[in-house]
Amino acid sequence: MPFRPPAPFDDLCTVALNVEPAGDHRTTEIDWTRLPTEAGVVLLVDANARPVLIRGIGDPRAFVRRRLGADPDDDPTPRVDYRAVVRRVCVIPTGHTLLAELLAGACEALIDPELARSTNARLSACFVIADGSARLPMFRAVDWLDLWDGSDRPGAHETVLGPFTSAKRAKQWIEHVVDLFDLCRYDHLLAQTPDATACVYKQMGKCPAPCDGTEPLESYRERFRLALAFTGDAVARDREQTTQRMERAAADLDFETASSLKDRLQVLDGLTSAGDWDVCDTGATRWNITGPTRKSAWTRCSTLSPEGLALACDASGSPGDADSQRLPLGKRMSWLLLATLVDRWQKGLATGEQVVQDVREPSALPD
Repeated sequence: MPFRPPAPFDDLCTVALNVEPAGDHRTTEIDWTRLPTEAGVVLLVDANARPVLIRGIGDPRAFVRRRLGADPDDDPTPRVDYRAVVRRVCVIPTGHTLLAELLAGACEALIDPELARSTNARLSACFVIADGSARLPMFRAVDWLDLWDGSDRPGAHETVLGPFTSAKRAKQWIEHVVDLFDLCRYDHLLAQTPDATACVYKQMGKCPAPCDGTEPLESYRERFRLALAFTGDAVARDREQTTQRMERAAADLDFETASSLKDRLQVLDGLTSAGDWDVCDTGATRWNITGPTRKSAWTRCSTLSPEGLALACDASGSPGDADSQRLPLGKRMSWLLLATLVDRWQKGLATGEQVVQDVREPSALPD
């Protein structure tokens, strides 16, 4: 049976061509004109219907010509001569390269999870998870791979914050928010509540000490919930108010207060993801991804969410029109897509590509 991409990508595949080796085995016979020149996912498949290469590419025709050789003088990939093994080419058009890279990663993960894991191990995205309703709430930093392969499964009441560019940045965020809200610095002492011996932070006046029973647990949990919600616009508003208070204190020659507020600003500056996006509740955030297509005045717009990836292509660049299509990939796959998006965002988006956060109310997420 001829190879087709796995569901839900099979319906998106518009080009599927057989490849026949020429008599001299140095060229291949294929109708190059049927391959699109607009960005898309390319799958090179062998005679046993197994993909040997999956890539998100800006120009599939040029990519395939390089790999398979349009003429005997073309130099194929130095490490692998794909002309000897590739017998079918499939293309999923996407319109722009960023979306092609996202879909290529998801497609590879569905076909060969182990290969996808090794291919994407270099991605460094990390998240912070906590349950504000727990009896003893605590933060933990989790690598995206642990969420993707199920090593760490967030509970139904847990909030997943991020994405952070690295585990180091996620742990720094935890340290800064703990300092701002005077939360417990030592989880092992909090776990002994109310029978622990308070640490030095109680003596310094920087912790109300729930661990030894000085502070009621309900009061501590309320502060923890406030800390858990201290993201995005809340941080921006606090920073603006703190800046105004610092300027007023300096104008009143109250330098002690101004210095204290300056220290707070430095902590607020540390509450970042290290990228051009805000730390957010991933369960309540949609990522609107847009990029130009070669069709004049048209824009390919996609929305990445825990429910999946919604695709649309229209003149306004707005998802959800009549041509839209939702890929129900599930929240497990969303960790891979989000890690890929973070990596690409760090490297720099191409001209015309844009990613915008859209924070909404959390919704029920599929497994």
